[in-house]
Amino acid sequence: MIRKLAAYLLLIAVMTAWPANSAVVAQAAPVVSHADLVQADSRNQKPAPIGCQSGRCNAAPAPAASNRKNNNDNQGSKNNQGSNNKPPAQRTVYSQQVAGVILGQFDRTMGEIDAAPPNPSPTDVKNLTYRRRILELRLLMDINTFMYSHNEFKPFRDTIDAAYQAVGDYQDISVVEKLIDGFHVNDDIVNARRNQMNQTMDAVRDPGWRDQFRAFFSDPRPNVRSSPSSPRLWDDAELRASDNYDAVGNAAMLGASILRHLQAQDLGISDITNEDQKNYFHAVRKEIRSVVVINTLFPDLTNATQDVTKPIQSFIDDYGTTEDAWVAWQIAQQEGISVDDARAKLDHEFAQAQDEKNDLIESNGIGIMADRLEQVRDAHRVN
Repeated sequence: MIRKLAAYLLLIAVMTAWPANSAVVAQAAPVVSHADLVQADSRNQKPAPIGCQSGRCNAAPAPAASNRKNNNDNQGSKNNQGSNNKPPAQRTVYSQQVAGVILGQFDRTMGEIDAAPPNPSPTDVKNLTYRRRILELRLLMDINTFMYSHNEFKPFRDTIDAAYQAVGDYQDISVVEKLIDGFHVNDDIVNARRNQMNQTMDAVRDPGWRDQFRAFFSDPRPNVRSSPSSPRLWDDAELRASDNYDAVGNAAMLGASILRHLQAQDLGISDITNEDQKNYFHAVRKEIRSVVVINTLFPDLTNATQDVTKPIQSFIDDYGTTEDAWVAWQIAQQEGISVDDARAKLDHEFAQAQDEKNDLIESNGIGIMADRLEQVRDAHRVN
């Protein structure tokens, strides 16, 4: 009995003397991380839609910041030495949203591509909408390019762009044959364009490529990179994305700046058959169309601009029809068939496009939309 009592007292003495900062005691107490606190707090909040659904993008939180070097273009090797001893940079509001925006649209685009029938005709492709989805994805990638390493971003962007261009070339066959009565595009041209489309689409359908895309874009930088290199839209706007705005604010800022840039330009040309002038004609349409498409992807931009979009959309449509007529004229010349009819159609459509351009300038349609987008931009300032 006495021995048992002595042993019991000895055990109590040992437990009392054990240091409070001991590893054993620390392991016994559960640790709640910052991420767990955020998750616990979010349970009391109404969940928001994530990504782009039915063509509408909503901000979504990105993964926790990491020490990944891939999306850190402006850090040299010296800066990365010993980075494991530094805490990860805190993500900006913009960084927290961008992954959900891009991957939501990516899922929607891949879904429509996978649902398309095998071996579609040019008319089938024209009637399907997956080329539009590819365009939307490319634009969202371009808007948010400064949240990713340019060197790793570019191959993904090139793959998406190649598919978009090849699908467009193939569907143009249907457009050409519709524009010129009785005209049939040579089977060799049809087959060559089909093969090119299939080759570029095979790259987009590859499961491994899709996994790589998802992995890369799910982990954006914690803030906007300062290194050079950007898509044409940002170069034309003469500015860069900013951590001072969220994802919607940056989209609005880009759109407004593009429109302000175009306001100072001559939107028209004098000779649609001149290659340099035709390329400028195409670039003007492409820039304005990009802004209108971007507006459809964010509810706040749609709501702010939908009542002033009609004159700009008419301009885009007439310029687009002229470009279709130009393609028809080019193919007619290659084939030596219906060249005069194709040229007459081109001249007619070009004249209408110039009238539409003059109406847009007179109504100040571009300036009015730019005003609306600047208001949205300012409303989405976070710093």
